[in-house]
Amino acid sequence: MLNFREVKFIPLSLFILCYLSPIHTSYALTDHLKIASIFPRTGSQAKYGEDARAGIQLALDYIKKTDPMIAKNITIINYDDHSTPSGALAAAKQALKDQASIMIGSITPMNTRVLGEISKKHEIPLIVPSISSLNSGLSHPYIFRSCYLDQWQGKILARFAFGHLKKMKAALLYDPNDAYSHDLVEHFKQSWNEFGGVIVSKVLYHSEQKKIKLLKHIRSIQSAHPDFIVFPSKNINEIATAMTSLSRLGSKIPLLGSDRWHTKKLPKLAKHAYSGHYYSLPFTSLDPDERARDFSSRFKIRVKRVPSKLAAHSHDALLLAVHSFKKAGTRSKKQIFKKLAKTKDMPALSGFLSMNEHHFSEKPSLIMGTTLTGAEIKFKIVNQDPVIQQAVVPNMLETES
Repeated sequence: MLNFREVKFIPLSLFILCYLSPIHTSYALTDHLKIASIFPRTGSQAKYGEDARAGIQLALDYIKKTDPMIAKNITIINYDDHSTPSGALAAAKQALKDQASIMIGSITPMNTRVLGEISKKHEIPLIVPSISSLNSGLSHPYIFRSCYLDQWQGKILARFAFGHLKKMKAALLYDPNDAYSHDLVEHFKQSWNEFGGVIVSKVLYHSEQKKIKLLKHIRSIQSAHPDFIVFPSKNINEIATAMTSLSRLGSKIPLLGSDRWHTKKLPKLAKHAYSGHYYSLPFTSLDPDERARDFSSRFKIRVKRVPSKLAAHSHDALLLAVHSFKKAGTRSKKQIFKKLAKTKDMPALSGFLSMNEHHFSEKPSLIMGTTLTGAEIKFKIVNQDPVIQQAVVPNMLETES
């Protein structure tokens, strides 16, 4: 069992210095890498495709600046999947004809599954920046994610509750029929048990229940005197109801939630009850780290809006592709695949990125705290076992969502 003395805090200045330094190879690459970027330019998902392509291009701009020799050996070929599975199939087939060694894409699960089938059949690595569920039908070895697993947020929340809140009594409130919530809670429980925490209350509900039922559940949980409540709902109305229910009961017990809470709608619905809770978030344009600020600034100039987490994950997807190419020293799909699978502590947008056994990225996460004026950055949780490490960042008002 870990104790509080094992919790370490990293000075932010040292954290930035460590991961901003570019990694250079000790040899000159003579091979040339073609990367297929397959996202929608047209159709219902075109706006998301624009975010992804911008993230990839800004990553290439960064590589040109920090490692111009390797940048000369990189070509990104953009394909339009037209926001349809048939479009994704046509794009993937053309990418093979163009001799791409890596594919990056796409947006929707259906389109991405089509790319996954091509990836499996032709043994070409596919880096996915947008599908964060383990149960999405994208599980064969040649698929990698530059986003982290949805359920990984459960571990992040456990680390935050143990390492910063320094609380040991958790309550769980979730819909067991919702795979997202169920899996996140299971990952929280696993980490919480490792930290020696206890669960004093577990209440299950169903999303179709009326508001009064949720109020009754929260009243029941309150009687168990938990230090906090893990509530990973992705339904904004449910989250607002839980917040207002706690407020009506006069309770100061905080809710802990996921990145699905990051929306302008929630504070408008919850009003004064919005304050005093926490949620995890993979990226925000208000991250004070130098590299994140630079990326956000350049994205705003290019796209005329703040970068989304998709843009950030797409940025990291390109970094993963180039990093693996450098490590392999060749455009061989087989060798790049091997290096992708072994990615460890690669400098990425928000910190060091490693690939886990499910081929999902594990990388730092922000913890946001809700206030009457918005959400603030509270902590950056650095994913390093078995010791929890946290880099404290200044509170910053969240206005981007």
